[in-house]
Amino acid sequence: MSIESEQLSLLETSTVSPEYIVSQSNDLISTPQDLTANEKKIIFTLASLVQPEDENFRTHRIRVKDLADMMGIVSSNFYKKVEETVTELQKKTVVIQSDKSKLVVNWLSSSEYFRGKGFVELEFSEKLRPYLLDLKRNYTGFKLTNVLSLQSAYSVRIYELLKSFEKIKKRSFSIEELRELLLVPPNAYKYYANFKSKVISKAQKDLQEKTDLKFDIEEIKKGKKVIGVTFYIERNDTFFSEVLLNETEEE
Repeated sequence: MSIESEQLSLLETSTVSPEYIVSQSNDLISTPQDLTANEKKIIFTLASLVQPEDENFRTHRIRVKDLADMMGIVSSNFYKKVEETVTELQKKTVVIQSDKSKLVVNWLSSSEYFRGKGFVELEFSEKLRPYLLDLKRNYTGFKLTNVLSLQSAYSVRIYELLKSFEKIKKRSFSIEELRELLLVPPNAYKYYANFKSKVISKAQKDLQEKTDLKFDIEEIKKGKKVIGVTFYIERNDTFFSEVLLNETEEE
């Protein structure tokens, strides 16, 4: 057996499923993140493979076709698109602030794309352990399927932000705070009406149609100016009914 063949045989291919659970620390969720929707889906897919008994992050070998399916890529050149997304994700960092430190860390410690083999190997950066591994408190979990149909990175972020407050059923943000959490560029949607239409209302429609959450908003005003919004968060029973119907049809 060649050295390359021996190395390739060391890892088994990880099975991925939309039904797997993604668990994240709420501190990570409440940190601004500069990721596209597809980059988030790769992070969520990798997070869904973390097991409760894991003491360290493991390198996961994932079929490129499985990642393409998770991202909703149906074109014939999905290999190239997945490779490009993984390459860009490898460059991305997240900045996690606490009272004692400011951590700047890449999401991935490594990503290795095996051309002609049909799989990629991914591993989280070790410094993310407190936020994704062996979580006991102050964390949020959800089924991977909830985010896979969302095409807007803003909708994905609003989903996970609201999911972390689902039990409380409400969460208020100043417009400035919400823009920062979503990392909306300063020159984008500068007027509240545009921000509401393109970001908040779109997320409201997306979550209602595609996830287990739905929400209404109440605008917080200072005079005539909207300075914040309160999200009222509910379980989306329509989505649950559709999921149960689909599961019954598959049986």
